[in-house]
Formats: sequence, C-alpha cells, structure tokens
Amino acid sequence: MLRYDLEFVLGAHNLSSDIIRDAINELGEGVEIVEVAAEKLTRYSDFQVRISTLDPTVVFDACSQMGRIKSVKIEEKKI
Repeated sequence: MLRYDLEFVLGAHNLSSDIIRDAINELGEGVEIVEVAAEKLTRYSDFQVRISTLDPTVVFDACSQMGRIKSVKIEEKKI
C-alpha cells in the first residue's frame, strides 16, 4: 500500500486556512496550511498546503472546488 505526501499551493478568493483545513482534515494526516501571499484589494491568497494521504485524488478534488491548485509536489511512500 502507498501513502502520498502532497505539497502544493492553493490560490483562492475569500478563504482562510481554517476553511481549507476543515475541508481536507479528514482526508489525511499531518495537515499543514500556511498563507504565503495575500492581496488585500482582491481578497486573493495563496496557501501552502501539506498533507499525507492514501488517495491524493480526493484531496485535489476537494481543493480544486475552493480555488486553483499550483506547484504540486507528490512523494510516494510504501507503508
């Protein structure tokens, strides 16, 4: 069985790290979300997201509903 360590940037309007965390927290372990860039006028922010999961597709599907996924890094680990 494989576990996937995902690291990506999620660009979105009118979101907070808490909203993103609530949406993906049950999809994996070790969730880390950090706001890395924000534009006050447009309320657009980039968030660095890290999560370990058994199914990266589910995580990407959930996040793509909130914004644009960029700069994806995936590491496979056997468990």
